[in-house]
Amino acid sequence: MRRTDMDLINQFIENYKKKMNFYETAGRMAARQLESALQAAGIRAIVTSRAKAPGRLKSKVLIRNSMREIYEDIADLCGVRVSLYFPGDRDKADSLINDLFTLLETKQFPEQSKAPSYNKRFSGYWANHYRAHMREESLDRSQKKYTTARIEIQVASVLMHAW
Repeated sequence: MRRTDMDLINQFIENYKKKMNFYETAGRMAARQLESALQAAGIRAIVTSRAKAPGRLKSKVLIRNSMREIYEDIADLCGVRVSLYFPGDRDKADSLINDLFTLLETKQFPEQSKAPSYNKRFSGYWANHYRAHMREESLDRSQKKYTTARIEIQVASVLMHAW
């Protein structure tokens, strides 16, 4: 990697450190909105949020080929994790996320995923990942700036996060 690229990467990380509080706040706000909606719909889940740790971010940035890739690829500067107690609530959670957020992208893991099942044995890993923005109408005037934060929402089973 060229010296100018390393300088740009270090500048990117330092800039992120200055904005980390912004991403932590955006993640908390999105998590609260989602947790309230899930509770109101009777969906049992654990909802957590976080901003990307600068050390983890640097390791992700170093494997990118250009600054353009860095800004386009790294979607999880702030993230929300929804761990569902009942895998059957996956579709309801998807519907709530679609209603609450402006979706930029959705990915399903595995890609050809079918609804998880439980027949004396768990059917394997599944998760839905959403890249989204909070909607302006869901925020107070003083919170509107958080609509610019790209949030990655991961929805999986509680069993996936028990390891």
